[in-house]
Amino acid sequence: TNTSLEHSLLLALGTVFDHVNHTFTLLKRQLNALDYHDLLAYTENLLKNHYILKELQQQFQYIMVDECQDTDPIQWSIIKQLAHEFEPLKPKKLFLVGDIKQSIYGFRGADINVFKQLMSDFNAEQDHAELVHLNDNFRTTATILEALNPLFQPLFETEGPFHIHYTPLIAKRDTPTGHILSLFLKDWTTKEDEYRAIAYWIHDFLAKHPTYKRTDIALLVRQRKQC
Repeated sequence: TNTSLEHSLLLALGTVFDHVNHTFTLLKRQLNALDYHDLLAYTENLLKNHYILKELQQQFQYIMVDECQDTDPIQWSIIKQLAHEFEPLKPKKLFLVGDIKQSIYGFRGADINVFKQLMSDFNAEQDHAELVHLNDNFRTTATILEALNPLFQPLFETEGPFHIHYTPLIAKRDTPTGHILSLFLKDWTTKEDEYRAIAYWIHDFLAKHPTYKRTDIALLVRQRKQC
């Protein structure tokens, strides 16, 4: 059956992995080398030494972690211990910056639940910690945000035990001009149709506004290959 075949393939892959991992470990020992995960694992193990842990806790008076949404469980374990082995928020030495909306990428094995739990812990420990939303936007005009905030709210908000609340962005850029124009391609079937529509719009816009040049127009795309 398919189930037994899948089971056999998984066992075979597991055997291959064990052999490769064993060989890789031997090579690292021969070269006296460490990979990225080794650095984390050995550091976490080193902190089990009480005297070393206390020395490092005194050495690092404050700890700032940027892109905190990319933190994986072992990294967060190390960070917490460097603050305090039992109550990491109590010493008030942690300064963390992160965006829950970016944690979907899972860089370097990061777990979205780690950052969600982190936000929950900060909210719960109001005597020792504070959660600050950085929603002041200095890049975008109010005209654009008035359209984007209602659009993004249902996309980013989630329900469940780790409810993610969307915080609307506040425009801090004092530029009163500008507007948004949306193109809806009713009979769109391929990506080339979208590219062609944009090209036609640029051609039409330049014909109607002779004071503008092609170099006045910028195209923003999600991926470089779309250029």
